[in-house]
Amino acid sequence: MKHRKIILFVLLIFPVFFVSAESAEKSGIRLIENNGTFTAELTVGDYAPDGVKYVWSRHPDPVYPTRNTDKYIYQPVEDIHPVTLDAFDGAGEYYVRAGWYVGGKVLFYSETLKVKLGGNTENSQKVSGAYKSSRKSIQVKVNNQQTAQVLLTYTDSKPDGVKILWSKNPYPVYPVRDKDMYLYCPVDSELQGWLEPFDGPGKYYVRAGWYVDGRVIFYSPQITVNLE
Repeated sequence: MKHRKIILFVLLIFPVFFVSAESAEKSGIRLIENNGTFTAELTVGDYAPDGVKYVWSRHPDPVYPTRNTDKYIYQPVEDIHPVTLDAFDGAGEYYVRAGWYVGGKVLFYSETLKVKLGGNTENSQKVSGAYKSSRKSIQVKVNNQQTAQVLLTYTDSKPDGVKILWSKNPYPVYPVRDKDMYLYCPVDSELQGWLEPFDGPGKYYVRAGWYVDGRVIFYSPQITVNLE
């Protein structure tokens, strides 16, 4: 646990020259589109960012600082949640990506999604791709008995535990919103728990959070399950 603060909160105690664009090999940012909303998912290698810059434009490769044809939304790393992007330059095709933001600048970007804003998004075209990390990851799966199990990968330091989150609303978060539920599992436990259909039977969204020093700093990919 000796590296915990270095890995998760380096922005508070170390100068930004410790982080370089080469961090893309260990850390990653992926942009996910779901029914017209967009969410950045982070894989943290050595250093967590300050937050995420969502940038979008009618022109390819939107950037931050923005040009006069680009627009952005910022979210701090402890509050990454789905966003809806407006068709500020008229309805039609836009290019969207998320930036790994630290020390006042974006160090690297996710792959670009090409989507339609301001109209029907069912035919949105996507360019897939994501960075991967073998140093640190979190996954969640749910069996037929509605038991969620979390799988961790780490090579240097580990979290205090995991938060298993589920809701009928996409992307449950911790601290929980209304209609979200969570279970906490210390890292030396079985990392699993039964998911109660607390909001009635039906489809629930489930993900797990990497929990350290009182906060979730990144989440597993989201899965959907039917709870009865």
